[in-house]
Amino acid sequence: MKNKLVKTTEYLFYLLIFLLPWQTRWIIRAGSVRGEFFEYGSYSLFTTDILLIIIFVLYLFLVKGRLYFDQKLKNLWPVLLAFILVNFLSVVIAVDKGIAWYGLGKMIEAVMIFYLAVQLPITLRKSSLALVLSAGIQSALALWQFFSQQVLAFKWLGLAEQLPWQPGVYVVENFLGRFLRAYGSLHPIILSYFLAISLIIILGLYFVTKKSQQKIFVWSALYLVILGLILTFGRVAWLSVVVGFLLFILLIWWRLTKQSRKKLFIFFLVIVIGTGIFSFIFKDILVTRLTMSARLEQLSISERSFYLQDAVNLTKENWYRGTGVYNFTQAVKQQIASSRPSWNYQPPNNLFFLILAELSVFGLLIFVWLLVEIFRLIIERLQKLKLPDDWWFLVYSICFIVLLITAFFDHTYWTLQFGLLFFWLILGLWARSLKS
Repeated sequence: MKNKLVKTTEYLFYLLIFLLPWQTRWIIRAGSVRGEFFEYGSYSLFTTDILLIIIFVLYLFLVKGRLYFDQKLKNLWPVLLAFILVNFLSVVIAVDKGIAWYGLGKMIEAVMIFYLAVQLPITLRKSSLALVLSAGIQSALALWQFFSQQVLAFKWLGLAEQLPWQPGVYVVENFLGRFLRAYGSLHPIILSYFLAISLIIILGLYFVTKKSQQKIFVWSALYLVILGLILTFGRVAWLSVVVGFLLFILLIWWRLTKQSRKKLFIFFLVIVIGTGIFSFIFKDILVTRLTMSARLEQLSISERSFYLQDAVNLTKENWYRGTGVYNFTQAVKQQIASSRPSWNYQPPNNLFFLILAELSVFGLLIFVWLLVEIFRLIIERLQKLKLPDDWWFLVYSICFIVLLITAFFDHTYWTLQFGLLFFWLILGLWARSLKS
């Protein structure tokens, strides 16, 4: 009976990884600003919330209610406890305490998925397969969306209608017209980050896959994800994955055998050829995104600066106390500008500025402390790296670097259900690789 429960819990976790991008939810309370829907004032219960809680309860049954903490990660657990504590304290000073309690619940979920990734009887290979399979399906959906130039509404899968002529929709605009960027089941920016991380993990699977059927899956996923990533037109994701791959090569090239170097060369050659072909097909749109001279590109840069200035202004007034978790936009409305339309209340496009504004300088220090501890463990392990034993450790360490690069340009790892859980899942799988 216990073995069945262990297997059930393990495969439910793989299912959770696979389902993370799907945003099916029940909106418990819809936020509103002057009668318009306000995302950052809403409470939602997601399907992935329910699944995560079920898995955690099953885990508690397995360990008979006693939580265990891996000793190899002993320096991380106090930091995570401090992180939850500072989020809890921020509720006290929040403008909207209801949203702050909701935000605290999300942060607890984030630490929960990290803990389960470390402690559950899962394997990194199966976890990676679940993630790449999910990325492949997202890429196939992105491909259909781009060529049909529409995202169809389907509430049971958390999809809202997106058409290129609608205001507020993510498009690339040039002399040929307006082109809808691929959304998948998310939106183009967060989808691009997901696919960038998935490319790193596909590289990991490429080296450990032996069976011919699985090799076909890896190569198919590689081409799908490359194309999906291009069709998101996510510049930051493109940059981060290039940096990730270059860092990967620098760390392991001299450690590889001649045969492994040849294998690695073939992998990157396929990526270069595939990227070159797809880029040539979409060259007119890509040029618009890369030159950043078109009207919408300039508007995007201007908006990023505008929301970042909100963060700077709030931090000046609240640097020692913060606005409260998930209360950034509410604080902007109360302290800076009360008459904007609902869509104009947005978090800054920088994870670190957002944490500083919401949790104060003390919350940011705790978060940075966590990152420093992770870097310390990475450097310590790299000094005695042994391949292939440390292969997954290396892969997920590069994924962590890619996460950090993209975190400097967006808030989605804090404010969106998928982004938050995905960020902490990758950290958890990295910690799992260190433990292994």
